[in-house]
Amino acid sequence: MKKNQTGRINHFGEFADKKLEKEYEASEYIILFKYLRPIVLFLGILYFLFIIPDFFFVKNPKAFQLIFLVRTTYLVLIGIFYFRMKSIKKYSTLCFWVTLYEIMASVVFIFVFCQYESPDFFIQAFGIIAIILAVCLVPNRWINMIMVSVFAGVTFFAASIYFLEQMEASDFSAVIFYILLVTALSSTASFRTHLFKRIHFLNGRDLIQLSIRDPLTGIYNRLKFDDELDKWISYAKRYSCDLSLMIFDIDYFKKINDCFGHLTGDKVLTEVTDLVKGMIRETDIFARWGGEEFVILLPNTNKGEAVEITERIRKRISDYDFTSGHLTCSFGVDSWRKEEGRDSFVQRVDTLLLNAKEMGKNNVQSDDISLMKSILLSE
Repeated sequence: MKKNQTGRINHFGEFADKKLEKEYEASEYIILFKYLRPIVLFLGILYFLFIIPDFFFVKNPKAFQLIFLVRTTYLVLIGIFYFRMKSIKKYSTLCFWVTLYEIMASVVFIFVFCQYESPDFFIQAFGIIAIILAVCLVPNRWINMIMVSVFAGVTFFAASIYFLEQMEASDFSAVIFYILLVTALSSTASFRTHLFKRIHFLNGRDLIQLSIRDPLTGIYNRLKFDDELDKWISYAKRYSCDLSLMIFDIDYFKKINDCFGHLTGDKVLTEVTDLVKGMIRETDIFARWGGEEFVILLPNTNKGEAVEITERIRKRISDYDFTSGHLTCSFGVDSWRKEEGRDSFVQRVDTLLLNAKEMGKNNVQSDDISLMKSILLSE
């Protein structure tokens, strides 16, 4: 039923974690919207067509006219809901309206039932069973399905006791049993559907994370970074916004692996990652470029700001006591130039990183050396 504590399913067939449930609802809404509208319209028309048996069983013209008016009104409301659904953007709001219309359908059924001069108890019981099955067919929150099913069953039994004078206790008991059985089976099947859909969502979510995350450090991988870089370059072109890129790697990282082993080397990579993550903004895109090399994309950041951020990161790393002791990193940083392509941008900053390596490592290189000097002198 659960993969971990975060993915635990509560007694209502939903994620116990509210944030995770919101994520699920957002993804479910996209899928739900595609087929909910035709289902609602089909069931609404089918429900209206029950006016045909009403015509043969209701002998009183006024009663039939009233039934026709009620069914027509409900069909019109279904039509309004069908078109209004386009403007509903939240899963919870959609479930609310679905539940409301299902309750209205139950009320219409009981109203029509009360208009029959001598209704057949078993035929009407089959009708309420059909409503319960339809309720479990239409996508909705599981708890809402249960509430509507119970409401339909209770109001039917109350109306039967009030309007049907000659009714055998054994017949009444049998109908209660079958309606309870159908409700229990339908709700169980519905609960399992809700459960499996959420498990599928979790599995898909995990697969997506595996496809975009570096398995060691947990930050983005190169493939995801390329996608983000393309997106932000397009954004910068469209809105003339600043965009900066930082590439850095760990100096003498091979010596760490040779002296302390690869497990210690992996530990150092995660420590560097955690340290840098604590110094950048949520909007910055941090990824492992490969081996001991990392990249950070800085949206809405000009060259001067990017160099300042880079220098703070360089100094923080050089002062930090890692598992293998003190270490340093070399950095290349620059801003995107108008009409520049992704590969050209990355190549230019990567060349700046190589320059930093050649100049003795543990330094920041930008193509504006005077800017770099002024920052260093101000410290």
